[in-house]
Amino acid sequence: MDTHSLNSSVRVKYAIVHITRSRVRIRIPKLKYDREYQCRLKKLVDSFNFVTGVRVNPAAQSLVVYYDQWALTFVSLQKKLAIAIQQAADINIDVSVSTSVQGMPSLPNGASKERFSLQKKATSRFNNTCSSFVHSKEKSTELHSVESVSSVASQPQVCKPLTMEEMTALKAANLKPPQKVAVKKSDLSIEANGFSTSLKLPTLDRQTSLSNTEKRFRIVFLQTRATARPIRSSRQEKIVDYKQMSQQLQTIQRAGGKILSISVIS
Repeated sequence: MDTHSLNSSVRVKYAIVHITRSRVRIRIPKLKYDREYQCRLKKLVDSFNFVTGVRVNPAAQSLVVYYDQWALTFVSLQKKLAIAIQQAADINIDVSVSTSVQGMPSLPNGASKERFSLQKKATSRFNNTCSSFVHSKEKSTELHSVESVSSVASQPQVCKPLTMEEMTALKAANLKPPQKVAVKKSDLSIEANGFSTSLKLPTLDRQTSLSNTEKRFRIVFLQTRATARPIRSSRQEKIVDYKQMSQQLQTIQRAGGKILSISVIS
């Protein structure tokens, strides 16, 4: 293909401003006002195997082409770009077909194709990472948030129905069956400052009749303080009621504390 095979009525003015062994900058006034020409020219130039990158700046009327310096000579480069600049003005051109350098074997893995493949893999990996991060974040928030810890600790679990022997023993002792069910022993896990902490709620007696609002909790945590000297950690504890539970846990975590245990004391 040469310039004589192109439509004689299609002529685009251009000038090579700067050229090095890896980059060439071309000034094309048509880039400033013809957006379709910008897209066609960029796709056409990027389809060459020797091109590693294309940057179009309509405001500066410039086209910057990055190419493989070992793929072709300056003369071949100028000829190919001249053909592409004129050919992009033809609206019937199919820019989806990749063009190779005449007289030279096409690269087995074209730089532009390889770059597109790497970008596609990176985009796919980024999307997968983001989706898995969001999913894990939602799951972690659902299982390990402070609200879930306090809500699980406060939600009663259904006990098994009493047997006839137990009912008889209660009647003999003049005791009523428990109306309020205590929290059974369960292992919870929360994440604070990147550390996983196992929290164990002690087993309460089946006849415990304290409501959630009447219970008091002991929070044992490790407070880390950064001073001029080496970082020191101190073991501290707080006794709070049910209403203060969630707020205190949030306060401890925001201050950099590591929660060790939570126990019911009354």
